Amino acid sequence: MTQQEFQDLTGRKVTAEEFRSIEKIYYAVPNMDKLEFCKRWVQTGNNPLTIELVKNLKELSIKL
Repeated sequence: MTQQEFQDLTGRKVTAEEFRSIEKIYYAVPNMDKLEFCKRWVQTGNNPLTIELVKNLKELSIKL
């Protein structure tokens, strides 16, 4: 999924850096298609748990 597809499907603008983190989560759930992922992201994208997971994912990526 591209950043533009994500934005179109969720109706939310994200930075390239934010999308890189979102994309990692997307690829971590291979059994979910992009429509379902985006639907779920809209439901939980602003959830504090999701935000912390994305932050930690960024930190882990930097360390690797």
